[in-house]
Formats: sequence, structure tokens, C-alpha cells
Amino acid sequence: MKYANCSLSIMVIPTDIPFIMHTIPHLVGTYNYPFLKRVLMIDTVTLSGDKLLRSGIGRIEQL
Repeated sequence: MKYANCSLSIMVIPTDIPFIMHTIPHLVGTYNYPFLKRVLMIDTVTLSGDKLLRSGIGRIEQL
């Protein structure tokens, strides 16, 4: 079977850290596709508003 050249791109923010280490492998495994590239983009914006009150917010270093 011939596959089209395709890349997987996922963008995360610090509030994703508590569950992203489980989600990304699940997504990649579910797709079962030979991606040309796998790109993880990390938004390092300073959190504000209600996001500061969320429990379990991780640090970029944890990724």
C-alpha cells in the first residue's frame, strides 16, 4: 500500500502536561500511519485568568 507524505503536528500548552504524556502515544498508535514528520509544538505563553487557578498545571521542563 502506498502512503501519502503526511506530517503529524500537535500543539500543547502547560495546562496539557498532566495528561499529554498519555495522549500523544495514544494518538500516534491509533493513527498507525508512517508520518513523514512528527512535530510537537509547545506554546510557552504566560498563563492568565482562570487558567492560573487550575490544579495540576505542569512546567515546560516536564515535557
